[in-house]
Amino acid sequence: ADCDERCSACFGSGIMRCKSCNPPYFLDGTTCNPKCGRFKFANMSTRKCNKCDSNCKACSGSATACTACYDDMYLDGSICTGECPAGKYPDTESSRCSLCPDNCETCASAKECFSCRTGLVLHKGKCLAKCWPTWYADQAGVCQRCESPCSTCVGNGTNCTACES
Repeated sequence: ADCDERCSACFGSGIMRCKSCNPPYFLDGTTCNPKCGRFKFANMSTRKCNKCDSNCKACSGSATACTACYDDMYLDGSICTGECPAGKYPDTESSRCSLCPDNCETCASAKECFSCRTGLVLHKGKCLAKCWPTWYADQAGVCQRCESPCSTCVGNGTNCTACES
């Protein structure tokens, strides 16, 4: 049979009757194309279009190297996950697991921490070495305001280390 110029082997004439493809084309079904269709990746060694793993909306290089995820899933490196690991948060705009701010253990966004790495305290969504003056760290490591008549306190809001003048 007269193979199309894209085909390296075929079972009849025309571009939709290929068994294998010449570079730079990839076999997608029985057609040689310069790119692979949706939910597939170009296998460079076999010159075939292979399906992405079921978790991946798109992939590159291998079935499990995701480049995009389905709704309610987030890309963490090349893996699609429903929950981002510690130190990352689900960024709904980019559909990726993005890094929390410095020293955050868990966070809601690039600007707001929920919990801090060991040895740090949480003050208004930020992780600090110590609470601001007139504030103290509670048992959970969250900064709370000292209560009157304390100007500074430790352990709880009424355990004054200095009084208001």
